[in-house]
Amino acid sequence: MNKLFSLKYGIILIVAIAIASFIGLFIDSIFSTEIAYNYIYCSYWFAFLLVLLFINIIGCSYRNTINKLKLLGKKDFKTDPEDFKIFELSAEIEIDENKNINRISRDVIYHVSTKIIKKYFGYVKSDKNSLYARKGLISRFGGIITHFGILMIIIGVLYCIIRVWFHLSSDQSQLLIAEGEERNAYIDWSKNMRLNQDKLLSPVLTPFGFKVRLIDFDIESFPGTEMPKAYTSIVEFIDGEKKIRDVINMTKTASYKGYKFNQTHYFALNPSMSSKDMDFIYQIDGEKFLQNFNKKRLLISLVDESDLEKKFDVGISVKEEIPNTNYSIVIDKNFVAHIFEKEKESQGTSEIEKEVFKKDLSDNFKIRIDEFFSNFSIEKGEGKNLDNTFNNPAIKYTVFLNNKELYSDYAFNKEELRDFSTKDGIFNVEFESYSFDKGSKNDFHKANIFLNLKNRLNDEELKNLKFQVGIVGNTYMRSFQEEIHTPNPSQEGNFYREGSMVQDIYPALSLLTKLSIVGVEDTYYSVLGVSKVSVFFMLFWYVSFCFVMIGPFIAFFINYRELWVCYDEVNRKIYIGEKSRGDMTLREKWFAKVIKEISSEKY
Repeated sequence: MNKLFSLKYGIILIVAIAIASFIGLFIDSIFSTEIAYNYIYCSYWFAFLLVLLFINIIGCSYRNTINKLKLLGKKDFKTDPEDFKIFELSAEIEIDENKNINRISRDVIYHVSTKIIKKYFGYVKSDKNSLYARKGLISRFGGIITHFGILMIIIGVLYCIIRVWFHLSSDQSQLLIAEGEERNAYIDWSKNMRLNQDKLLSPVLTPFGFKVRLIDFDIESFPGTEMPKAYTSIVEFIDGEKKIRDVINMTKTASYKGYKFNQTHYFALNPSMSSKDMDFIYQIDGEKFLQNFNKKRLLISLVDESDLEKKFDVGISVKEEIPNTNYSIVIDKNFVAHIFEKEKESQGTSEIEKEVFKKDLSDNFKIRIDEFFSNFSIEKGEGKNLDNTFNNPAIKYTVFLNNKELYSDYAFNKEELRDFSTKDGIFNVEFESYSFDKGSKNDFHKANIFLNLKNRLNDEELKNLKFQVGIVGNTYMRSFQEEIHTPNPSQEGNFYREGSMVQDIYPALSLLTKLSIVGVEDTYYSVLGVSKVSVFFMLFWYVSFCFVMIGPFIAFFINYRELWVCYDEVNRKIYIGEKSRGDMTLREKWFAKVIKEISSEKY
C-alpha cells in the first residue's frame, strides 16, 4: 500500500498516461478519432490508470494535508532562550537599566505585539512571556491546491468516459459534410444507440437550428510523402442573414450557439476507398454520397500582375470565394470560369455581386488516342490485340492537363461496355464508332475514331461531345463545350464545329492576369466532432485548471514567514527568532528593521 501512495509510483502513472495520450493523438491524426477513443481514451485500461493516479494523489496528499491543517491553530511558543539559537536569523535585545522598566512580562509582550509585530503579521498569538506570529500560510497549501485541481480533472475525464460507455455523451456526435455543401443537422451516435439503432441503419439526425457550410477542406502532407500532417476545414455558420466564417483544424476548434466543433478525420472520395467507408457514408448521406463520389474539384492557379501565384480548389457549378479577395468564382459544367466582384449597393449596406470576368478554361485539357484494338483483351493488366478481327473494338486513351499526363484508360465500342471505366477520370469517354480510309483497314494507326465525352466532375450530365481523331497517336485539343458532328469518313482529319470559342468578354482585371486549371483533386468529406457546450461543465473545467495553475504560483511566489519573541524578565532581555525562505539579504534587511523598532521602544 505504501508503494501505491509513493511519489515514485505517481510519476510512473503520469508517464504512462502521457505516453498513452501521445499514442492516442498519433492514432487520431493518422487514422480517426473514433479509433483513438475506442482503443485509448475511452478504453477500460486507460480509465484504470486514471483511477490508480487518483488514488495515488489522495494517498500522497492525505498526510501532508492533515499536517498543513494543523498549522491553522498553531501556537508554537518558545520560552527558553536556548530555543532561539537554532534560527538562521535571531537576536537578543538587552534593555538598558536606565530605561523605565516598569512592566511585567505580559505587558512587554503585549506592547511588542500591538505596536510592532501586528504591522507585519496577520496572525499573532501571545502568552505571558512569549509571542508567535506568522504570515503567508496559504503558500503551504499550494501543493494541496494543485493536487485538488488534478483530482477534479481526473474526475471530469472519468465522468466523460463513463458517459461514453453508457452512450450518454453528446461528444459522440459527428457532422459529415462534403466540400461546397450545407448541413443543418448532425448525427448524435449516443442518441441513436439509446434508441437501439445500428450506426449504419439511417441514423437519426439532430437539427442545429442553423446551417453549416464547408467552404473548403485542405490537407497538408509530410514532405515527400502522402501521409497527412494536418487537415483543415474552412466553414461558414449561416443563421438567417447572418454569416460567420471560421477555421477548424486538429488544434483549433470553433464554437457557435452552444455547439463546439473540432476536426476529427476525413474521407477522400476515390476508388481506393474501402467498402466499409463507402457503406458508412452511403448509409448517412444516401444519394448525395453517390453524387459527390463522381464529383471532382479543380485546382485553379491565379497569377496577378506582380507574378504572385494563388492556388485554390473549387467545385463544378458551385460559387466559391477566391481566398483573401473580394471576388468569387464559378466554374460551370463547360469549364467556363465566371468571376464575380462584391459591391455594396448605393443605398443600404447589403452587397451585390457583379460578373466582371469570363474565360474558357477547357483548353487546359487534351486527349490522345494511344492505341486502337480490333479484338481487345487484357493480359497482366495491359491491353493487347488478339487478332485482326473486329470482334471487340477498343481504344486506349490518355488525358492531359497543361501538357502533363493526367491519366490513361480504355474505352470500348460495344454498347453494353461504353459506360465501363477503370479510372476515376475527368471525362467519361465513350467509343462511339470508327472507320478507315480506302485501302488502310489493317493499318490501325490510320483509324478514324469518333468519341463522345461527358464531364464527370459534376452530377449534371453534359451533352455528348463528339469529335474525330484522324491519326492514332496524335494529341488533339478541343473545347469541350462545343459539339462536333461526326464527319464524313472520306474527309480524313477534318473537324466540323458549331459555334465559336468563348472568349474573354471583359478586360482582364489586374487580379486575374492569368487564370488556368492546373490540377484535379478528390472531393473530400470532412468529419467534424460536435459537442454541446455545458455552462456548468465549462465552469468545472475552468475552476479545475485554475486550481492547477494557481497552486504553484501560491507555493513559489507567496513567502511563508514565522517570528518568535520571548521576554526574560529576570535578565531583562528580549529574544527574537525568524524563519522563512527567500533571499537571505532581503530577509536580513527586514529582520534588522524589526530589531531596530523593538530596540527603540520604551518599556
